[in-house]
Amino acid sequence: SYNTLPVFSKTYNAYRSDHAGIDISAKEGEEVHCAYKGKVVEISNDDRLGKTVKVQHAEDVFSIYANLADDVNVTLNQSVNAGDVLGKVGSTASSEIADGSHLHFGVKAFGDYVDPTEYVKF
Repeated sequence: SYNTLPVFSKTYNAYRSDHAGIDISAKEGEEVHCAYKGKVVEISNDDRLGKTVKVQHAEDVFSIYANLADDVNVTLNQSVNAGDVLGKVGSTASSEIADGSHLHFGVKAFGDYVDPTEYVKF
């Protein structure tokens, strides 16, 4: 819902249009795989999205994996391939805690968040 029609957030009990990605239903502890080859450029604890891994795929194209468990399987500057395990689904996203177990997946291209379904087929 990033800069589009608002969607309902159970956590905030309100409609919002600031969700920069999609939430993929998954059981806590389920492995999270990299969508495409690239390099890990950030591993962080985001205040809203929890444990997050950011992978750079091209000069200005990134995939973001959030709400991960605290222990990730990658290190900063590590090269990764499509299918490599980045970590596991956790429950670290305070801004999405009421939304059930899931992976928050986003894509940032050329400086702005875009609809991830335009880049990845499910």
